[in-house]
Amino acid sequence: MNTEKVSVNVNVVDIGKIELLIEKGIYTNKTDFMVKAITNELNKNEGILETTLRN
Repeated sequence: MNTEKVSVNVNVVDIGKIELLIEKGIYTNKTDFMVKAITNELNKNEGILETTLRN
């Protein structure tokens, strides 16, 4: 799979929450969290994407 690097700014409160989830073993690292978050959002909007791509 080809990948592309993306940079985002996240406020310190949210970073703290992400780091807590990493400490609890929910995610392995920040990249793992971000990739899963993006995938989840794309899946939630799959219907919109399919409709748009068909037109």
